[in-house]
Order: sequence, then C-alpha cells, then structure tokens
Amino acid sequence: MNSGFRPGIVDLAHAFGHTLVLSDDGEGYVIPGKFSGKDDDLTTYVYEGPMLGLACTADLVNEARTDAEGKVLDGKFQNSIKRFYCVVPGCEEKHSLDLIGKRK
Repeated sequence: MNSGFRPGIVDLAHAFGHTLVLSDDGEGYVIPGKFSGKDDDLTTYVYEGPMLGLACTADLVNEARTDAEGKVLDGKFQNSIKRFYCVVPGCEEKHSLDLIGKRK
C-alpha cells in the first residue's frame, strides 16, 4: 500500500471484517493495528494487528506498470486491486467498485 491506496483503506478493512474510526485530526482513518519499520526505508515496514493472517475476497486486474502520468514504464505487468468485497454485517458504507479508477 502507498498514498495512492488511500481511497481503498475503508474497503480493505471492511473486506477483513473490521471497521475503522476517524483519526484524531479527522483527515483520515485509523487502521486496526500498526505499521512498524524505519521511516527512511519503507521496505522495512511490517504490519502488526488483527488483520494479520486473515484472507479476504477481492477482484484483481493484471495491468501494465505506469508512472504517475500514466505512461507505461517497462512493459511489465502487475496485479492491482480493483475491488474488495465487504463482510461487515449490516454495513451501509458505499464501497468502491473500481479502486483502480480512483487512484489515477
């Protein structure tokens, strides 16, 4: 996940059966658990929390790798999450049907 995934955070948590609460500043949501690692090396980040080891259902799309402007980078492909399926009982949240379209 990165900052481009922000529109899918609620959908991600709901796919694992967890709800989120607003952050103290009201600007985003608090994910259950925490990420730890070196601030200057995001490859060291590790998630610790209640969603660890759980599985969810999602639609994946195999698409060409692109830069921020949408230009194809190297002809290689990557899996991207298009949609998560919510499993929160009685959920009335409007979940995205196309997270790929939201990040571009």
